[in-house]
Amino acid sequence: MKAEDRNRLRGAAFVMGVCAFCGLLMLLTSFLIRPMIDRQRDADTEQAFAALSDGATLGDMKAVEGDGPVRAAAQVVASSGAKNGWCLVIGGQGYGGSFSLVAWFANDGSVKGSRMLLNSEVAGRVAERDSYMKKFVGKGGASPIPAKRAQLKGDEADGVAGATVTFTGVAAALAAGSAYVQSLKAGK
Repeated sequence: MKAEDRNRLRGAAFVMGVCAFCGLLMLLTSFLIRPMIDRQRDADTEQAFAALSDGATLGDMKAVEGDGPVRAAAQVVASSGAKNGWCLVIGGQGYGGSFSLVAWFANDGSVKGSRMLLNSEVAGRVAERDSYMKKFVGKGGASPIPAKRAQLKGDEADGVAGATVTFTGVAAALAAGSAYVQSLKAGK
């Protein structure tokens, strides 16, 4: 083997070693940081629910298996002890990318409230405003969740202008959440 080839092999081995070291460092960092990320996500979820809950409390949040948009669910318990619906963490796709939201559903699948958690939408972040999400309250269950701007009243439709893709994504996520809650009711 020529000296030139040996030098190339040494260089390639060195680069592979550096890549392996960096990969292990990233794995270790991820392992150490994951619990902090999980705690922050749980705190954000609880804070979002508290803003919607009207004094109700959450049962244990459990991950939802499968490939659907519903990622986690918890029973909502009223101060009287009555089971007052479900709190779901739901994922979706908007104009700017993926988002997560917390939604409170009545036992029949109708939306009682929702709030954006993670959002990579464009400037203005219209979907994070409470007024934007109020157009979905009371929908679901027996009343379909509006999936198109044309299904909204004039003042509600004005809030969707320029954010149609996000609106469609939020509507699809809430419709999936409503269907999930209805399936829980049907399964009992």
